[in-house]
Amino acid sequence: MGYGFAGWHVLIILAVLLVVAAVLAAVIVVAVVVSRRVAAPSPAGMPAPASARLAELERLRVNRQITEQEYAAKRAEILGQL
Repeated sequence: MGYGFAGWHVLIILAVLLVVAAVLAAVIVVAVVVSRRVAAPSPAGMPAPASARLAELERLRVNRQITEQEYAAKRAEILGQL
């Protein structure tokens, strides 16, 4: 018996790589959507007041639309702009 890869071994490896790539792409899409929600400017093109941005950030955290790490980083960024 040889230890080479049979055709179906290659297909399984490719399928696993495809699943990993799909998961990675989904994570990137979610990160972009969340960052746009948090960083969306007000309709007038001016940034919303810090209090409004912090309230929106808190709402996203409570609704579990962002992680605690994303919340802490964005909160620090908003407070740093004051």
